[in-house]
Amino acid sequence: MKGLRFIALFVVILSFLAEQGWAVDGEVLISQTTAEAGRVTPDDTAGFPVTISLPGSYKLSSNLNIPAGKIGILIATNNVTLDLNGFRIIGISSSGTETAISDNNQIRQNITVRNGSIVTIRTGINLAASRQCVIEGMRLNQIGDVAITVGDYSTVVDNSINQVTGFAQAGGIGISGKQGQKIRGNTISQVLSPNGSFKPSGIKVLHNSLVENNTVMLSGMGISTGLNSIVSSNTSSRNYIGIQTDSSSTVSDNTASQNDFIGISVKCPASIIGNTAATNASLNFAVYGSKCNSFNNTPTP
Repeated sequence: MKGLRFIALFVVILSFLAEQGWAVDGEVLISQTTAEAGRVTPDDTAGFPVTISLPGSYKLSSNLNIPAGKIGILIATNNVTLDLNGFRIIGISSSGTETAISDNNQIRQNITVRNGSIVTIRTGINLAASRQCVIEGMRLNQIGDVAITVGDYSTVVDNSINQVTGFAQAGGIGISGKQGQKIRGNTISQVLSPNGSFKPSGIKVLHNSLVENNTVMLSGMGISTGLNSIVSSNTSSRNYIGIQTDSSSTVSDNTASQNDFIGISVKCPASIIGNTAATNASLNFAVYGSKCNSFNNTPTP
């Protein structure tokens, strides 16, 4: 009899925790209902944004529909893991003013966002002020201006981005990062500009970055990096410029084809090794300056 009572009490406790937004494994659950009710964390008021003000693990338990002009989830502390758990954050329109996930331009660090979708919204993930972020396994579609932007020393891996339309006179950006980025295994397609310019960028990062094993197509600038970066084993096709790097970089084992202007553009000194650039409209390789080491490329730069 005592055993049955214990089981019944345990079930009641689990039900209470679920109602309060707590998962059995200690993660805080976020749903449309808890977002509208508030108190996901102590600083979270009713409605959007859902404010995460305590470190820890958070998980969606339903889709989130973001009202006009709002941020979906505001990360207001360090050391947060946000698992979308296969659910979607949905905006009103890619030409609106909503943002799915944001640090509100406040410096944070160690933020992880993973495993879900963001659709039909102006800005996807804006953690531009935050350092050492990890964005992984996300799918972003029908984004207005920037799909993913992160601060210094972040990792963006295994994401899929499609249809970044650009807004006003600015071109869209698939992945934007500052220095020291690791951008791996992402697929990016159709990053556009409303005025038809080549301002949009599939991947745009600053110096000391690693960009490898990505596929970028149908964008203005396919891949653009700052100085002292490594750009390796990427495929960039049917863009305006396939790959463009600043000096002191290593560009190796990439394929750039059918781009409307230049396949691979490199500023010397740099190392250009084992790349294939073919059927690009103006130049397969554009090499600027002197003291570049170049070998095993097809054709020879």
